[in-house]
Amino acid sequence: MNIQSNLEVVSQGMGPVATPVNAPGGGASFSEVFEGIKGKLGLNEAHNATVGIQQQLLSQTKVSPQQLLLYQIKVHELHLRTELLSKVGETLTSSVRKLQSSQ
Repeated sequence: MNIQSNLEVVSQGMGPVATPVNAPGGGASFSEVFEGIKGKLGLNEAHNATVGIQQQLLSQTKVSPQQLLLYQIKVHELHLRTELLSKVGETLTSSVRKLQSSQ
């Protein structure tokens, strides 16, 4: 999944990200929703790709500029996905606080 498709997922709405459980109100728990969004953003895949490239680079004695550029791109992609997940988490937390204060 690339950055553009991540933005499309967010801008078009993510749809159901977790199945309902026995949380208060009958909906999904905060952690399930957060993990569902994390999965939709492909954060684990981006992290695994970055680690894979890093291990490959460290095992070589000579690294080409193209390999370093690829690594930089993957790290930046991981950064953007993490930042987006952080913003989603802040928004979810804020929404939960608003709901709790209105009760």
